[in-house]
Order: sequence, then C-alpha cells, then structure tokens
Amino acid sequence: MNKTRYYYLILSLSFALFCSCVALVIYNVLITKATFDLVNIILGSLLIAILVALVIVTVRFFTISMRERSINNKANFFSFKRAIAFDNKEMFLTKVNVRYLTRKNMVYIVTFTPFSDHTLFELIQSPTLVEFYGLFVDFINDYFRKENKDLKRFDYEYCYDDRKFIFYLNTKKEFLDKMISDFEQKTYEIKQNNDFRIFVQPFFGVYEANVDKKNEVGLFEAMNNSNIARRYGENNYEMNMTFNPNMIFNNEVSGEITIESIMEGLKNNEFEVYYQPKFHIKNEKFIGSEALIRWNSSKFGFVSPNKFINLAENGGIIHDIDIYLLDKVCGNIEEWKKRGREVLPVSVNVSLQEFYVPTFVNDIQNILERHNVNPIYIEIEITEKSNSAYSFLIVSVLKKIEEMKIKILMDDFGTGFSNIVNLKKLPIDIVKLDKSLIDDIAFDLKSREIVHAVILSCHAMNIQLIAEGVDSKEQVKILRDLNCDVIQGFYYSQPLPKLEYERFLANNNFEKKGK
Repeated sequence: MNKTRYYYLILSLSFALFCSCVALVIYNVLITKATFDLVNIILGSLLIAILVALVIVTVRFFTISMRERSINNKANFFSFKRAIAFDNKEMFLTKVNVRYLTRKNMVYIVTFTPFSDHTLFELIQSPTLVEFYGLFVDFINDYFRKENKDLKRFDYEYCYDDRKFIFYLNTKKEFLDKMISDFEQKTYEIKQNNDFRIFVQPFFGVYEANVDKKNEVGLFEAMNNSNIARRYGENNYEMNMTFNPNMIFNNEVSGEITIESIMEGLKNNEFEVYYQPKFHIKNEKFIGSEALIRWNSSKFGFVSPNKFINLAENGGIIHDIDIYLLDKVCGNIEEWKKRGREVLPVSVNVSLQEFYVPTFVNDIQNILERHNVNPIYIEIEITEKSNSAYSFLIVSVLKKIEEMKIKILMDDFGTGFSNIVNLKKLPIDIVKLDKSLIDDIAFDLKSREIVHAVILSCHAMNIQLIAEGVDSKEQVKILRDLNCDVIQGFYYSQPLPKLEYERFLANNNFEKKGK
C-alpha cells in the first residue's frame, strides 16, 4: 500500500467519524429528546465511524484494484499482444512484501530472461520478440497452476518487468531446480515449434532469503540482487547463478579498468582459480576439471572475465594471465600431491595469441618443473578459431606440447566454421562440443543427429568427446545413448573455488549412486 492510500484511509476514517458524531447528536438531542450523554455519543460515533470507514475503504480499494488490473491488462496487450492477467512489478511488490518479511521458510527470488541482454537490445522492436513473450506467459500461467494443483509444490507469485520475469518462490530447492530445468527446455521448445529465427539463451539469477534473516535485505533489493546474479551468469556464459555479494560490481568504475590495473591485480595475487568437474559417463567417475580464472579485485570488487579478458588480449598481456593461471593450477596440484589427495587432470585455456609468443612452450615446461608436476595432469585447451590461424605455426607449437605428453583439447567446437576434416591437421586428443550444440538435443531430432554425427566422426579418428553446458538429466541420458564420453555442465556442478572443489570430489552423489 503506497502513501496515497494511507492518506486516503485516514481521511475516510476522519470523515466517517465526523459524520457519525453529527448523526448521533441529532438523533439523541433533536429526535429522541434524550439526555445529552457525551460518552455514549463518542463511543457510538467511533463504532459507526469504523464500520462506515471499512465499507468505504473496501469499496474504494476494490475499485482501485480493478482499475489497476484493467490498466495492467491493457499494458500487457502491448507487451504480449494479449490482455492477460499478469502482474507488473508494483502489483508484485504489494502482494509479496508482507509474505517475504514474515517468511518462516527459505524463500527464493528468481529473475529470468529467455534471451541475453544483447539479444534483447537487437530485437527490441521485433514482433517476434513480443510473440515469443506472449507464448511464454501462457506457459508460465499454466505451469504454476498445474504444478500447484498436482503436487502442491509452490507458494508463488510472479510478474513481468522490462522484459524480465521475476518470481517469488516459497518451495524446496529441488523444486526450484526442476522449475529452472523446465523453463530452460520450454525456451528452446517455443523457438523450435514456431520456427523463430532468433537466438535464445535462458539466464536465471537466484537470490536466497534465509529463514534466520541474517543480513536481511528488503524485497526490492532482493529482486535487484537476483538480477545481478542473472547478469553475472550472462557475462560468464553460465545459465543459472545464485547471488553472492562478490558479484556486486559498480559499472561506473568499469571504465577505469586498465592494463595497469590488471597487471597490478596479477602482482597482488587477486586472481583466483575455479574448477568445473568433468564426469565420465561409462565409468561414472569424475576424471578431471577445467580451470577458469576469476578476478576478485581489491579496487573493483568481483570482476567478470568478459570485463578484462578482451582488454588483456588487446593490450598484449594475455600471456601473463595464461601463465598465471597455469602456475596457480600447477601449484594446487603440487599441494594435493603433498597432502596425499587424489590428483585429476586439469585443462587450462590458452589464447590464440600464445602461438605467437616464442617462449610459450618453454614457459609451460618451466612451470611444470618448478612445481614438480607430471605433464599428464595438465591439458591445454585451444579454441576452434585456431583452425583459421596460420596452420604451420599452430601445428608446430602443438606438436611440441604433444611431445611433452600434454593432452590438447579443441574448445567451443560448433561455434565457428566447424569442420571435422580440419581436426586431422591438428594433434587434437579431445573435442569439446559447445553448449549451443547441446541445448536442443532433448526435444529436437535434428540437433540430436548432428551431435551423434560429430561423436561418430571423432571416435573414428580416436578423439574423445566432451559435451559442455549440460544442465538436465534428459540431456545426460541422451548423451549416454549417443555414446558421448565425458560431460561437463551445471547438471553435475558449476565452477567451484579450490576448497569447494576438493569437498565436492570427496563427497558427491554422482559417483556413489551413478546418477
């Protein structure tokens, strides 16, 4: 309820009280000729005033609510090409605020977009965008109605604001995960079934409001935090992200990031290594991980890679970052060996520019020797763009790396000018299928056949296959049936800091139960 409505309530009550007093005075003194009793007049006036005020306020609020609903439905017509009952943010806040503040269970605030912000900007005037959102709104309404009717899973509210869907969910974590998986699949189904020529990519940001209400923030800030998590996931090409305070990044200072500040961050050891596990389908074991770099800057806060990687490449310091990451990984492997922990291979991404750095191979060798790391524990990931580079130079460098017994992975296969034949030119041990090839396989036969063809071709050349970006159990089952070798994705784990990665390997349900 906003301030205007509070003022209206006070005025209504005051007006009703005044009218009641006048009416009782007239009745007692002029009509019944009764003895003037001030106490009875006041008490009677208060009672009548309250009743009259409640009637006035109820009627008034009902009228306002109906008018707002009518106005919102008309606005929805412009958003979705249909005047459907779907709350805006103001109505959502009014409905949810009290329930959020008085919660007795874990509550999730989720922000969801079926597209990246960049895609939305390009499609802002597109009628296809409006049609897509209209179909998705129909799905959302039906989804929650069915889930609650059949399973009683959710206490929920949802709204639409500036091309984003926002959800209030009082439910169990497993049902939240199911909802995210269902929404992801529906995103691709709508595109496929309607032959929309647009690029869809769902992103979810989740804010967890704990029961104990520690470090509690208001509903509006919780909604903002969930959107921060969504944008962070988009910037890091990760579909589902849960809010962490480290994600807060002041965009106003992003322009201050310079080559010098990146170098200072490297010097101050501000960059961290995150590990995303890789799961072997047949063996039902985790057989390694991919190392990903993150910058927790003392000056800028948590900086996503897309804010510094391109700058580092353009500024000629990407070699420093690649070598820093490799050195960190080898240092961790050395520590795991000393602690008697099981050591699994770790793949490290390197820039295409590394092939033009004369000392690149020697730098790798020196780091391995300094940390006493067996080369079998290190893998080098190159991008598919390497196919378009100067082939003689690429092959020459990769051959030297191969001679060191380091495996070579082709990353992001399927995003560029994919050509299986080109793999014959390079000493590639493993191909990583890009997420864009995996997203549709659960419901699109053509996508499934394309993935199957790539798997068969690579196996014919004795090349192992890793499927990236696997997020659902259905995708895992299909990839197992297609004889894919290894899976990497959120279904098993998101990228984890070193300590969390260690705990995950020591205690996870996938290896124990073979899920």
